[in-house]
Amino acid sequence: MIAKDYIFLYGTLRKEFNHHVFKKVEDKLDYVGKGFVKGKIFDIGEYPGLIESTGNQSVVEGDVYSIKNETEKVFKLLDRYEGFIEGNLNKSEYIRKRKDIQLIREDKKIRSWIYIYNRTKHKNFKEIFTGDYLKYYKTKKNA
Repeated sequence: MIAKDYIFLYGTLRKEFNHHVFKKVEDKLDYVGKGFVKGKIFDIGEYPGLIESTGNQSVVEGDVYSIKNETEKVFKLLDRYEGFIEGNLNKSEYIRKRKDIQLIREDKKIRSWIYIYNRTKHKNFKEIFTGDYLKYYKTKKNA
């Protein structure tokens, strides 16, 4: 049996943003549900960055999808958008790695791909304390 690949989207690629990159892969994904991962999320300008953190209770909320077909094509498009260059982490703005994602509606964890910010955290980055970039963005947009 081949294991399914999952992807956790927490920023501008969430469905509600209606982003053109998400539209290119949407038909290759099946929505699983909302989930969260341990970490901190920051407003780094036009999009968020998730930074791994240990020893605290901060979590980042997002959407979990299973990749139902054309996995390589999905990752090729997402990697390009996220600035992930496989084999060259020094030049990658984000890295793609597998993490445990806790599903919100189920007492279940899924091992999923996630993009993690791969640059030094700048002092001007604003932490999004709710852990939900979508809610933060709506508030920021209406301010």
